[in-house]
Amino acid sequence: MGEETEVNKIFAAFKKLRTDPNFKITSKKTQKYNCIAWAMGFNDRWVSYMDNPTYWWPDSAESRGNKPSDLKAAFSALGFSECSSGSIERGYDKVVLYQKDGKWTHAARVISNNVCHSKLGESYDVHHSDGNIFEGSFYGDVFCYMKRRHQSLFSNWFPGRKRDD
Repeated sequence: MGEETEVNKIFAAFKKLRTDPNFKITSKKTQKYNCIAWAMGFNDRWVSYMDNPTYWWPDSAESRGNKPSDLKAAFSALGFSECSSGSIERGYDKVVLYQKDGKWTHAARVISNNVCHSKLGESYDVHHSDGNIFEGSFYGDVFCYMKRRHQSLFSNWFPGRKRDD
């Protein structure tokens, strides 16, 4: 199946993306990781609460399940805390979490004011507008923004060094 057909499938599933000025495909398709892993900062695993040996969930998460509070617990276990918006704050990484019908559905990295970076299931990574861009789709609506201090590759090389940004 061609890329154009795949993009049309994305637009059919997420109607608001068709007219989103920030929409851009940023990767090839991969099944290696999902949106939750991507938002957490991983591109080598599939993060899910389901009992499957190929899935991963943070061991220190207070809960494991499909409720929005379970997803918040998973992100909290990795150093994220709830915050009031997706507005960029110096020194912090931010994520936005989505839910529909009382179950978590999606997560995205906030990369600038009003722009997010998502992994669409087994499909592409994409940039899109923040907020309720997925409203009316199976991803549903935003239920939470979370933030954590920037994670740095260099922090492993220089463990005593503190970063401000």
